[in-house]
Amino acid sequence: SITVSARPLHAAAGQTGAVAVFHDITDREAAKARLRAAHDDLATQKNHLVQVLDTLDAAVVTCDTTGRIVHANRAAGIVSTTGHSTTVHSMVGVLRPQHLDGTPIECEDSHLLRALRGETVDGQEALLSMPDGSHRVVMLHARPLRDRVGTIVGAVAAAYDITALRDREAELNTFAAVAAHDLRAPLAAVAGYAEILGDDIDDNAAPPLLHDRLDRIRAGVDRMFRLINDLLTYATARDAPLHEEPVDLQTLIGDVINERTAHLRAATGRDGQPTPFPDIYIGPLPVVRADRTT
Repeated sequence: SITVSARPLHAAAGQTGAVAVFHDITDREAAKARLRAAHDDLATQKNHLVQVLDTLDAAVVTCDTTGRIVHANRAAGIVSTTGHSTTVHSMVGVLRPQHLDGTPIECEDSHLLRALRGETVDGQEALLSMPDGSHRVVMLHARPLRDRVGTIVGAVAAAYDITALRDREAELNTFAAVAAHDLRAPLAAVAGYAEILGDDIDDNAAPPLLHDRLDRIRAGVDRMFRLINDLLTYATARDAPLHEEPVDLQTLIGDVINERTAHLRAATGRDGQPTPFPDIYIGPLPVVRADRTT
């Protein structure tokens, strides 16, 4: 490819004629073509990325270092409630995020601005006040965006609506509390009759085998009471701190097997002879730190 520029030569210059200048622009045109192709490819990739983000149920928002909103996907339509919100501050002002205990989350402590400071936000739950008057519980994640040399150039955040999940958990917790409460009455009756039966057995000097079986009934009742108490505790304090301590899994599994197979050890066949007890092998198990189950 070439370009041509031409001018006439006037008689005042000493002769008549014309002059032409030819420029080889092959490389320049090729560079322009590559630039256009790269631009089209970038636009195609951007459009593809936008479509992918818009298919997500999670709200995805990005901002630059000034806190200006750069992009928000379809699920983040809440951003537009500020009149096409352009800043994190205006978005926070509309949604008025709170911690689950009701204390407000200040703008500077919002997940996007924390990410701009280089922090990583994972699983932060917040209560948002929607423009229609409803409230939504969301789980927030945020990361800083960096260039090739590691300089922060923005931040990206994702928000998942977990309102329905938390509502179902609340219903299950209520059910668990009611069920645990209702289980206490029949269990208390079993415990009472076990005590009466124990007194009768002692008075009649019953065989040791009956004492052993009664002890197992009492142990089962005690364990059931503890399980119910654990269920009530969980239902009323889902986020209660764990009380970690060393737990020997070898001993724990051994106790579970002994408890679950106690009836097999006492079982007898039709001929009155003890039935064969199954061989149970427990491989080596470590000591771990956990909240011990009673």
